Amino acid sequence: MTDCATLQPDASYADRYLLRAEYYQGGCFGRCPIYTLSIYDNGLMVFQGERFTEKEGTWQKLMPRAKFAELMADLEDAGFAEFPQVFPSNVADLSTKRMLYHRKTTGENFSTSWKESSTPKLENIASQMRTLAESADFKFVSEDLRAKRANPLGINKQVAKEELIIQLVRDVEPRAWVVKFNQLGLQYKSRVTPNNTYYLFEADPNRMPINEQLDMIRQDDEVLGAQTNKRVSPRN
Repeated sequence: MTDCATLQPDASYADRYLLRAEYYQGGCFGRCPIYTLSIYDNGLMVFQGERFTEKEGTWQKLMPRAKFAELMADLEDAGFAEFPQVFPSNVADLSTKRMLYHRKTTGENFSTSWKESSTPKLENIASQMRTLAESADFKFVSEDLRAKRANPLGINKQVAKEELIIQLVRDVEPRAWVVKFNQLGLQYKSRVTPNNTYYLFEADPNRMPINEQLDMIRQDDEVLGAQTNKRVSPRN
């Protein structure tokens, strides 16, 4: 019997295919589209829309062979091996973009993220990925639970606030720093211990999913690290 996955690429079998490229566009303080576009070695494109996009859920489409070859050539030429994991950013409220590339010849994976600027070649690739994501004739596959992650219990159900542990650069005043993120509803609570720069903050996932808030916070120049609180209590 012939495996049905060999007849026609299908998002249901995506875990069997080789992922070659993936573009993620995250949230901002406004209504930025939040989605992931994954491109596999057989030309299958899988779009997963999360918020503020006309295609919420999982959608699929086959990529023309010529376009696939052109994109792979551009990815190979972009210089991913020289990119930092995160390009520096001075603007907290811009959407985070993340690009992954799998080099088939060596099996290497490369990933980088940025906000306002990266390199001309990477910006060109991102523009191509956005054009592909916005193109017509995607076929709806299913609702994706990730599209509802900010409100998993229903649109009228409020999600409980979460605590974040954020390490700030020494001498940064947390009460002044948190003003940058007022539109997220981020609130300062306390210092974790008197002798370090770890602080507790309260985050509101009803404003923006927590992992996207963490992405934005981590790219701030005055932040050394950020994570959800696994029940650490302040100590005197």
